[in-house]
Amino acid sequence: VHLNLPFREPFFEKNEAEKSIDLLLPPKTNCYVHFAISRKILPKKEILELIESRPESGILSIGRVPSNSLDSLRKLAEELGWPVFADVTSGLRLGNNCSNRITYYDQLLHDDLISSNWDIEAVWHIGFPPTSKRWLTRWEQTPPSQMVWIADHSERHDQSHNFRWIIEADITEFCEHLVHELRLDKRSAVNRSKTQKWLQASEKAGDLIEKHFSANSENEKINEFALVRRLTQIIPETHGFFIGNSLPVRAVDMVGSEKGADIPTALNRGASGIDGLIASACGYSSGMQKPVTLLIGDLSALHDLNSFKLLTDSPEPVLLVLLNNHGGGIFSFLPVARQTDIFEPFFAAPHDYNFRKVSSMFNLNYFNPGSISAFETDYSKAIQANKSAVIEIISEREKNPQYLESLRQKLVKSVFESSS
Repeated sequence: VHLNLPFREPFFEKNEAEKSIDLLLPPKTNCYVHFAISRKILPKKEILELIESRPESGILSIGRVPSNSLDSLRKLAEELGWPVFADVTSGLRLGNNCSNRITYYDQLLHDDLISSNWDIEAVWHIGFPPTSKRWLTRWEQTPPSQMVWIADHSERHDQSHNFRWIIEADITEFCEHLVHELRLDKRSAVNRSKTQKWLQASEKAGDLIEKHFSANSENEKINEFALVRRLTQIIPETHGFFIGNSLPVRAVDMVGSEKGADIPTALNRGASGIDGLIASACGYSSGMQKPVTLLIGDLSALHDLNSFKLLTDSPEPVLLVLLNNHGGGIFSFLPVARQTDIFEPFFAAPHDYNFRKVSSMFNLNYFNPGSISAFETDYSKAIQANKSAVIEIISEREKNPQYLESLRQKLVKSVFESSS
């Protein structure tokens, strides 16, 4: 029995000043949400109301959506002209096939960057909630005047309670009708300068991130974030990409490259936690009838050891890229990591295991690269062998927070240094 219990937010005690503010603030009693009547196709009247009420600029935010809606979403992104925040679960975060996409929006929302305070007049979010904690926090702390959530289901996922317009409709149909009406609309309501500002900032951030990760020394242990970035650049277009929960999905969302192939992407989000990810990836490969690259952490692999047999039996190759930092790496980023007496035994869950003998037991090719270039070579060999394999990367989770903090400082210093 697997129990997935959410921790309170934030995962540490409030200080006295924050408690005082909570006491002074009155409770919210005026939250009014307009729910559009659930229909597969939204009435033209409501689509026109949405178009006419839109401000000059906003953000088109895209979460997990059905894969058959991606083409219509690309058309909407181009026609609407707003900056696009495409979550890693959307299928539009990687590759370079989405107009106006702000690839590194998560990094641009760091508190110390001026872009975190840029005015946003509207958010139209489509699909399931985003992965980025910084984007979710922006919804909660500084919500724009217009917030619209479009989904093909009636589940309530707005934890901010700031979305006042909820539309339930088929996403493909919604986008196609919206694009049609936008093309007929005579009002020029797009502030292209704001979109360009976001695009230029994201491009600068991408260049800086590339330089930061390229500096990962060949004689040091591989950094997980540098590995993830390089992986997203070299996955072949013939592969699907299945991403594990916890650190892998956040790493791809934060620093995944836009310079790789436009590949189908899938992952489990929600109550599934880190269980059954290898089995899910094998099922994903079977459903697509094509090879899959699976990126997961060591605890996820330990929780699904039985599924190594599925890797062996998979009709299509499933290449397991396994980030082994000997414990729960994601918790190193939380304030609880400073409480060393409880952090290591109860959260990091340290271990000394590796997966060489497990791979051998299931007759899987095994690689253990010690550098980024060695990983590229081994990954290429695994692809050419045309059978499932395990590529285990040993890393040091203690260095991840410092590595990302160093990147943040470079972003703060460099991305907007030439801005007026």
